[in-house]
Amino acid sequence: MSFPSAMLVPEALGAGRDGAVDITYIGVGLAAALILLQILVSIRLCLGLHSQLAVAAVRCVVQLSLLGYILAPIFQLNSPWLVLAYAGFMVWVSALEAIGRPTRVYKGLFYHTLGIVLLAAGCTMGYGLALVVGVSPWWSPQYLIPVLGMVLGNTISGISVGLAAVMEELTMGAHRQCAALRAWLHRLCACFISYNTRYSRLRA
Repeated sequence: MSFPSAMLVPEALGAGRDGAVDITYIGVGLAAALILLQILVSIRLCLGLHSQLAVAAVRCVVQLSLLGYILAPIFQLNSPWLVLAYAGFMVWVSALEAIGRPTRVYKGLFYHTLGIVLLAAGCTMGYGLALVVGVSPWWSPQYLIPVLGMVLGNTISGISVGLAAVMEELTMGAHRQCAALRAWLHRLCACFISYNTRYSRLRA
């Protein structure tokens, strides 16, 4: 192993605890240097994004640190009920995040979105973990939680875009919907009148 690699990863790749790679402080500093570079570019070009980048970086560090303290006992206990409870919490938060992006909502949207997220994530996770990856047991936290996070991220994006488009069409295009409904009702009334007229003539 070369000297720079030895500085970033003190042991051989994959030789960390339980096969995980331990990232040193130098590696963390190099990752933070990318954010610092973006902040400097924003200041130099007067983009006005440096404060947002700094706040986002601090939030990321705080949230991931808290997440690490939460996930540590879940991984250590390796209990299926604890893993499923945390997975349910992830689904709940994902539904809240999905309905928070569209500008227009309706009553009961959260429960509809929660059902969609649960169904989509459940089918995808069941197929992926049971058939593709073949994890045993299927509730292994080191597989279920990271994969569920990626699946929920994609699910939130799709639901948010779909909800925004549908709600925009239903609100801004309300006149088109009313016109289509009136045309359908006129056709229905015309068919009903025509049927009654023919039926009266046959009886006469």
